[in-house]
Amino acid sequence: MSYRTNPSNQTGSEGLPHRSNEQTCVPVVLSSIDLAVVICSPMSRHRQPSLSEDVPLSSVGKTSGCVLESLSIVTLEQAIDVANKTFLPPQAEDPATGFRASLVQGRDPNRLRYWVAIDPNTGVVIGTTGLYKTPRDYDDAYWVGWMCVTPQRRGQGVGKDLLEFTIAMARSQGKRWLRLYTSTDPIEKVAQVLYERYGLREVCRIPSRHSRYPLIFREKAL
Repeated sequence: MSYRTNPSNQTGSEGLPHRSNEQTCVPVVLSSIDLAVVICSPMSRHRQPSLSEDVPLSSVGKTSGCVLESLSIVTLEQAIDVANKTFLPPQAEDPATGFRASLVQGRDPNRLRYWVAIDPNTGVVIGTTGLYKTPRDYDDAYWVGWMCVTPQRRGQGVGKDLLEFTIAMARSQGKRWLRLYTSTDPIEKVAQVLYERYGLREVCRIPSRHSRYPLIFREKAL
């Protein structure tokens, strides 16, 4: 199962639409990003607790039994390998950049954080997920970043466990929205079904500058 939900607030983004409350959408260009961003305004500015204050050290997936824990130096290279095998080029960003940035000492975990799914029998990383913020909807939403499952473990509930965990983490921080973007690439068809099942409704589609497949933006009220 493939989940094209690559993060962007550290290096850029394809686009960030927001359609809540039927507000008029306007194009916004973020600094150091060469792609148009479509989101709605205005946004509330109520600071929430840091993610590090409430997130458990580890959790066990209810369906697959995988161990879900924070990305660390120990699991970094495996996580990069899993993401690179899922998100094939061309990509607007490199998963390794975001993964490494999240581990920089002193970095605010409330802005960017990743987790890995680990096979409890082998200790091998079999999936990744993350949450990140964008400047425009910083206090209202989290975006899902680099969520994927290694090909050998797809169809075993790992993706379901990763998504449930990600939703729970975003909800625990009092956010109004969970958002992501994927694409119409046929290999992502199964992922679209999972998103729909968990209430991540399609908001809009826009052309991609890096692929012939349009981008699909989704959001879920938390």
